Amino acid sequence: MMRLNKLNVLLLMLLPLLMFGCASTSHNTENYDLVANADKAYENGDFRSAELAYMELVHKMPNDPYAYFKLGNTFANQHKFDEALQAYYETLRRDETYIKAYNNIATVYLLKAEFSLQAAINNFPDDHQSAIAGRAKLNELRKISRMSLTEVASPAANYKSVKVFYGSAQ
Repeated sequence: MMRLNKLNVLLLMLLPLLMFGCASTSHNTENYDLVANADKAYENGDFRSAELAYMELVHKMPNDPYAYFKLGNTFANQHKFDEALQAYYETLRRDETYIKAYNNIATVYLLKAEFSLQAAINNFPDDHQSAIAGRAKLNELRKISRMSLTEVASPAANYKSVKVFYGSAQ
């Protein structure tokens, strides 16, 4: 009888560990699915859906620089430049070596400058000297700022790397 009690105690002690392990795997699978769905929406140009998915991802994984980076890209593609900058800076707070975030910060500042210059040009008649000079500057600025936003390969592209990335590797 004493042996049975020790076995019961041992099982009761192991039960929370088993339950935690299952919950952890479920959480990792859920995060993988969320990343895959967000990336798919982004790739399809559905930036609003991608934004919502990446926002959910940063809520669930607040230390993930990839999620913040892609959130920044979704904001930038919607011309939400201030939000994009904030997301890129959040990326760098989590990983200061995330070089693509620095590139996108520069790109967003160039895009903001382009939009501001275009707004100024719109306030002058087409033949006004300021409009002519502004258009010349705008063309030069566009050569730089029209480069597409830097893309990052999704961890969801390779399921094995996702399992390692989100801690469910075998």
